[in-house]
Amino acid sequence: MGSGIFIVRYETPSSFIGLFNVTLANTNGTVLLNINNQNITATNLTANVYHISYSFSLGSYQYKWYSWGNGTSHLMNVSDTRNFIVS
Repeated sequence: MGSGIFIVRYETPSSFIGLFNVTLANTNGTVLLNINNQNITATNLTANVYHISYSFSLGSYQYKWYSWGNGTSHLMNVSDTRNFIVS
């Protein structure tokens, strides 16, 4: 899974929007981003690119991507957990 994050300041000094993209091949179309144990469903932008926008406040966060394969077993795939701080 290729993954990217970009955070921009939004509206107030303590409110931020995170823009997440992931590139996946051979998924069944179900793609989730888990941020601090909350699952968010991704939007499909192109054949292999999925996107999520998420509102953050100041603090520490962990995230990882989940998706399911499109083969007969529909196996779940999970990215490594990543950490970041909004400050």
